[in-house]
Amino acid sequence: MWRTRDKSCSVEQFCRDESYVNETLAIAARYDLDLGSRIPIVPIDVDPGQTRRRLAKSALFHPIETLLLISRYHGESDSVSSLEEVGQWRAQFRKTCPQAYEILFTAREQHMCSEILSRHSERSLVLVGLSHVDALYDMLVSSAS
Repeated sequence: MWRTRDKSCSVEQFCRDESYVNETLAIAARYDLDLGSRIPIVPIDVDPGQTRRRLAKSALFHPIETLLLISRYHGESDSVSSLEEVGQWRAQFRKTCPQAYEILFTAREQHMCSEILSRHSERSLVLVGLSHVDALYDMLVSSAS
């Protein structure tokens, strides 16, 4: 979405639009699965603004990593289409940009896992990006045992 944005659009407007698109996709998925409105859509991810602030703060202390993050990984995850490719991509990302990995994956997945577990008695539909599926599954399985 970032690559196709209106260049005159402010960052704040982009974030609002991005949230609207993600919410719209969640609603569409709920109806595609014939769940109607019986299952509420509850956000489980960390607020995107908080994630962006943490990345900006990290950039001050890890400028080389930030340059690598921008030059190597900006938009690259769009070309990853299988869980095996995601695993390889994440391993390389973690090795190259450990601070950004902590912010973009580890911390968010811990938060998402906690949100899912806090709603364990509710019937829920969870929509997450492909890059989070395996890690969340592993976290949830280890929490259950």
